[in-house]
Amino acid sequence: MQARTTGEDLAGYSNLLEKTVDTVLTALEPRTHREIVIQVAMTSTGREVQFIAKPELGADAAEELRARLEKVNAPRVGGAVKFEMLLTVWGISRNQ
Repeated sequence: MQARTTGEDLAGYSNLLEKTVDTVLTALEPRTHREIVIQVAMTSTGREVQFIAKPELGADAAEELRARLEKVNAPRVGGAVKFEMLLTVWGISRNQ
């Protein structure tokens, strides 16, 4: 993997992805506990970012999250790099 990218680059990228998820999901009402799996596949020519949220996001929130995740600057890689992140976002319901 080191020939493809550095651990520091991947750590920085994953931190930016996490901040993006946090920004989008903490703005949602009502705030709900969610688990998000982010799958990233990068090559020297591009990348693909997918996610699965439980419970599912509404169509507008899912599109906003997808668009923002795709805008996060990814590190350059010299070959195929794939990884998956599991994030838990805690929220407080307005009804509590």
